[in-house]
Amino acid sequence: MTFIEISQDGAGLSLYTDASQVGFYTEDVATCIAYAFLGEGGLLAVHDSGQLSLQSFRTQVAQIGPVRRVICAQNKSQERSIQTKAHQERRNRLLNLIQFKKKVEKVDLPDGAIFLTNDGFSLNESVSGVTRIPDKERRLMINTLNNLFSPTNSQLLPIDVQYKNGSYTPSPNFLLSPEEMKARADHEQRRGDSDYWFFLNRGRDLGLL
Repeated sequence: MTFIEISQDGAGLSLYTDASQVGFYTEDVATCIAYAFLGEGGLLAVHDSGQLSLQSFRTQVAQIGPVRRVICAQNKSQERSIQTKAHQERRNRLLNLIQFKKKVEKVDLPDGAIFLTNDGFSLNESVSGVTRIPDKERRLMINTLNNLFSPTNSQLLPIDVQYKNGSYTPSPNFLLSPEEMKARADHEQRRGDSDYWFFLNRGRDLGLL
């Protein structure tokens, strides 16, 4: 099987009506959660930072038909108890939203990586054959900045569907203008937080701003 890489705040969609089915691979799962939704019509894989919109989840889950299984994978060694509790509360809201009543299959990711397929998951596949995200560094930076500059714990980010219809999609757009991000970075700098300008400058270095 071909495995397609997805990254944080991203998703991959493989429908049974596609010319060929693929699996998905994601890595660097620390305090995020990797989800697999196995539906009657296909597979949806999501790498959720906790900032993704639950309505966006529902929209994407609807494309795979009634959900048969949900796999929830997290790196327990990297989570603090408050994060684990927040993930649990958020997951309960998500499951209610998509009307999934069965037991969720939970997986620990000590290495922060997982392969997701229509049959479930694996932790032991070879990464050498994984199809990597095109222009990965720039796409990751767009999602990082969208996440960073969204209101704290707003959970309003749209899912970046990185792969569907048999191919990678174009990178997403910024949710704020450069001017709006600069104003927020200046505000946070005055409060003693330099992370906003640090990542904004990295985005500039990549020619995104």
